[in-house]
Amino acid sequence: MRAVCDACQAFFITDAGSLGRWAAARPEYRPEQHAALAAAVADFKGLRRRDRAAFVAAVEQAMLAAQLEPAALGGPAAGLGA
Repeated sequence: MRAVCDACQAFFITDAGSLGRWAAARPEYRPEQHAALAAAVADFKGLRRRDRAAFVAAVEQAMLAAQLEPAALGGPAAGLGA
């Protein structure tokens, strides 16, 4: 049930940055699942093939940036936290 709720929530997040941060906060899903969800959102938005590929790439970049943020801020991912 949680997966259905998460997917529904993701569909309402339509910009790539927000979707990437949303996906980065959910490590229980595989990267392939995140990419498939991004592609589904792009399809839902009616994006053309080139724009769809750019949207999926932007989501992946946002995911990477969100995963690196805590390390850049000196948080637990940097090995400095408790």
